Amino acid sequence: MSVMLLLLPLTLSGQLGPEVEMRTLEGETVTGKMADITSEAITLDADGQRSTHPISGLESLRVLSAEDAADVKPAAWVTLVDGSLLVASAYRVANAEAAAEVELVEGPFVEIPTRLLRHVRFKEQGKSQATQWAEALKANAAGDLLVIRKGQKLDYIEGVLGAVSADKVDFVLEGDLIPVGREKVEGLIYARGTDSEIQASRGTLIDRTGSRIEVAALRRLGTTLRIETAAGVELRRDWNQIAAFDFTAENVLYLSQMTPTEIDWRPYFVSNPDIAAKLRGSYLPRRDRALAASSPADSALRLRYYRDETSDEIKEFARGLAIASRTTLTFELPADARRFKAIAGIDARMVPRGHVHLVIDGDDKRLFEQSISGTKSPRQIDLDVSGVTELKILVDFGEQEDIGDHLNLCEARIVK
Repeated sequence: MSVMLLLLPLTLSGQLGPEVEMRTLEGETVTGKMADITSEAITLDADGQRSTHPISGLESLRVLSAEDAADVKPAAWVTLVDGSLLVASAYRVANAEAAAEVELVEGPFVEIPTRLLRHVRFKEQGKSQATQWAEALKANAAGDLLVIRKGQKLDYIEGVLGAVSADKVDFVLEGDLIPVGREKVEGLIYARGTDSEIQASRGTLIDRTGSRIEVAALRRLGTTLRIETAAGVELRRDWNQIAAFDFTAENVLYLSQMTPTEIDWRPYFVSNPDIAAKLRGSYLPRRDRALAASSPADSALRLRYYRDETSDEIKEFARGLAIASRTTLTFELPADARRFKAIAGIDARMVPRGHVHLVIDGDDKRLFEQSISGTKSPRQIDLDVSGVTELKILVDFGEQEDIGDHLNLCEARIVK
């Protein structure tokens, strides 16, 4: 069953959409005005020249002309069972049997069956509340949860959620109906239903209010997008409300998002197992963070690019693995994996020191083997992993023992 959400109509049919910038899985950047979009492809218009790009080959899309959101303070953050997050200016439920009425920021009311809701949060959170809220979401409860804020502490009670108004939340506890003042309520966590089927998401639409919508299908109506979320909620969005699309969940899997099936680190000099065990924590691979990071503000993965005619360039990367020698990592690949891509170099904090021998195997077949030196620019890696079930990465000692051997495997990802 689908739920229809209608936002403000767009401009007349036939007009081009906004100026956008797309990044492909090959690392190329393409700009132009949106001419068409479907569940399968996006067409851009650049000075009258049109090009069509399959969504399966895209990493992201950013609207260059995205306007600022209306100055409306959110009253609720509504999360669907498919992971979609809707930022709302109002949330209410007439009774325990009724659908939730959600008024999106910059949008009208939409009715959503509560079986399609995962949780609703009413208050902004600091770090402490966010941590406690995350723990409440992990609770293995059979019923609904009412989460209450008491000072800086969150408590939750299991029962049955009922009507929700701007003033109170009706909660049934052991058969007794208890009205709870809305000002005390941090949020609502609904018991997971079993009758809703979640479709595969083709990507995440991010709008300028902060909503993040998991898109299962979409098509263009003039310059309006008609969207069906993975939970079956149908909606329309004005292009002026859209900020970006993220296709990485569908098309890309970063190694820093994956859990290795095996990690083996061995020190260069140390033979005493007790000492090696103490050192292990400092030398194990780090996700999206440099081994030599001195503080959270200095944690970015950095690589130095040597230039002959201009000054050397330091580039920072948000995603990747920082790996010390001698480390072996083993990953299980998804069945639809096609390529492994990465940029390999010694961390810029270490250069010109650092020299490692990088070996990458796929199902015991050698795919890559080269030395990576702190005196040279990083190397691009692009390997065919079609049909490979296990990827093994070895960062071995090089020519300088283990001095400065901090390899950054930046943007390391599986392309599907």
